[in-house]
Amino acid sequence: MKIFYLFSLICLLLASSCIRSKDDCPGNLLDKGDDRLTIVNNSSENVNFTFSFQYPQDSGYLAAYVPTVQSINNDPIWNVGANSSKKYKSRGCWTAGFDQLFPSGKMHILIFNIDSVKAYPAAEIISRGLYKSYLYTLDELIANNWQVVYP
Repeated sequence: MKIFYLFSLICLLLASSCIRSKDDCPGNLLDKGDDRLTIVNNSSENVNFTFSFQYPQDSGYLAAYVPTVQSINNDPIWNVGANSSKKYKSRGCWTAGFDQLFPSGKMHILIFNIDSVKAYPAAEIISRGLYKSYLYTLDELIANNWQVVYP
């Protein structure tokens, strides 16, 4: 009986370390998230990033995407330190759900300097262009090795 439990445990460990091949999505049996998307901050400033799922209809209300000081402080998953990078992990596979998440076929990523967010209201950040906007198709993300490089 002990051999059966040991064999079962070994099989579970082996299965959980396998890479899923469906849609070329990394992950394993127990963890199906996709952490390929990496925000690379090549600046000396701390930044915050977000996604717009409504591109191109989002142009009229970009100020709604500007983070608040409270969200920067309370939800650091969206913050990337100076001269560093951060992987963003989605719950599903980027390649499998790309068209559903981004109906335009383009991922819209907005990156904000945290000091600007602390100093200016959202409308002014947008009107003064104190942010970077990136658009990527799935093919472009794959070609860039899933990296979004700021600035």
